[in-house]
This record gives sequence, C-alpha cells and structure tokens, in this order.
Amino acid sequence: METSLCSRPFLKRGALLFALGFLSPTVGCGLRTTHRGLVSVTETGRARLEDYSGVTWRVSAAGQGAVLAGLDGCEVEITGSRFGHRLGVSDWRVESAPGGGQPFVGRLRLFGSNWLIDDRNSGQAVIIDMDAAPELATHVGSLIIVVGYVSGAQMVRPVRWWVVAP
Repeated sequence: METSLCSRPFLKRGALLFALGFLSPTVGCGLRTTHRGLVSVTETGRARLEDYSGVTWRVSAAGQGAVLAGLDGCEVEITGSRFGHRLGVSDWRVESAPGGGQPFVGRLRLFGSNWLIDDRNSGQAVIIDMDAAPELATHVGSLIIVVGYVSGAQMVRPVRWWVVAP
C-alpha cells in the first residue's frame, strides 16, 4: 500500500476533514436555541422547563442552569445549547413570577443608604423599599427575586420575595 501524500486514502481523509471543519460552525449554530416556558423542579432538585407547546426539557445544572432551580413556578426565557431533550443555559430572563406578578431579579447590594438590585430583565438598578421587607437585609450578595409594585422612581415595594441562589 502506498503511503505518500498523493495516495488516495490520504486525499479522501483530507477531504473528509475539510468538509467536517467547514460544516461544524453550521451544525453548532443549529444547536443554539431559545425556549420560553414554565420552570418546575423535580424531586431531586433539578430544574426542567415545559415550553408553550407542551414539550418538557431537562435543564443542565452546570453554570447558569443551577440558578433555574430557584425559579420554580416562574415563566422564563432560556438561551443556550440543546442536546436531545437537555438544555444548556448560557442566559436566562424571568418573564413572570408565580401568580403573574412583575419580577425584579438581581443581586441585593447596599449603595449608600439604599438597598438595590441590578434587575436582569431591564438592566436598571431598582431600589428596594426595605420598610416592607426588612429581613431582606440578611441576604446581601444573594440573587433574589422580588415581586411587588412600583412605589416611586425606580423603587419597588416588595409583596413577596425569595432567594434564588446564594
């Protein structure tokens, strides 16, 4: 058998590798997806997403996917990669909280005398009225979701809240 660079097996293998290299970006982009639906948590604490067409997706617990287990009952939009019926999460957004309330999601921080969260949905800093929920002060640095009503310029009065992730 001939093993020079001009041999037929070498050329076939080279053409195959070239074709796979050319097609791989196309296949990779086809696996990137956005899904919207309702998050539920299994008995084992893993998140899954039921989209609006009724298909249930398992959410990967790696990276951003670990946070979704704290959003049980929320309607979310997930962007990431898809492998079978499993979604890898690169970004997410909460569209509505359980009960249909407007959610504000972000890490709680103290800025001067104001308690703020940098809302993931709007990208704005939102002031939390701590008179309504003083126990929130024990969760500084935690990712929280606040459901409430706007009581002033970029100020939210919490009606309900919970810690999504530490």
